[in-house]
Amino acid sequence: MNIFFKEIDENNWRECINLKIKQEQDVYLPHPNVVSIAEWKFNPNWNALGIYISNEMIGFAMYGVDIGDNTMCLFRFMIDENYQGKGFGKCALDGILKKIKSENDFNEIWLSFHPESIVAEMLYSSFGFKPRITGLEADDEVFYVLKY
Repeated sequence: MNIFFKEIDENNWRECINLKIKQEQDVYLPHPNVVSIAEWKFNPNWNALGIYISNEMIGFAMYGVDIGDNTMCLFRFMIDENYQGKGFGKCALDGILKKIKSENDFNEIWLSFHPESIVAEMLYSSFGFKPRITGLEADDEVFYVLKY
């Protein structure tokens, strides 16, 4: 698969906010992409990227340093409903993780997801992410970390 990434900008932000997940997944995503884009604009150490195949944006990822605890985090990772279940998510996650590792000196990457999202748990675990108890867990969030 020839997946690549482009920074979200004035030319593609609308395409990003129009990406959708399956209706039954709505409870797993804390807020729409437009909110993530707003958060990114106020956090200069974060990156927001469209995930592409050819000229088609198929997903969105946002990562950067959480200044609260100086950790590298994958804050958002989503694949549009029309591209789920076809291997694009796995390929895109592999690319995002390689990009994060190549750009930073951190030796771990944190992320969180809804504890009932079995697909997310399987995907992240397949890349070596392990659950981590932080004391900040909630009914809608568990934390995982990848050490490298």
